[in-house]
Amino acid sequence: MPAITTRSCLPRGLRALALAAPVVWLLAGCANGGGGNPPETPTAEAADPGAALAEAEAAYGAEDWARAESQYLTAARGLPADPEPWFKLGNVYDADTIAHETGH
Repeated sequence: MPAITTRSCLPRGLRALALAAPVVWLLAGCANGGGGNPPETPTAEAADPGAALAEAEAAYGAEDWARAESQYLTAARGLPADPEPWFKLGNVYDADTIAHETGH
């Protein structure tokens, strides 16, 4: 019975590079501190996403897009399965863009 061998279709140097690339990529991510933004300081709204959602609704009604964005983000992070804060956040971004484009 012939022996079964496993051969790579890549040349030896390229094979070594293919194996080393993910390790280098992971180490580069660790070297820069993991990237991303620093953790946010918890606020009272973060403890109660329902309160953040209510505050966001009030800000949305007053067309205070910056405050609405902040509160919808807090609500969306606290209630990730609830589609409402995510949907309204999209509306806030759209309304803010229109306001900037029209100068209102």
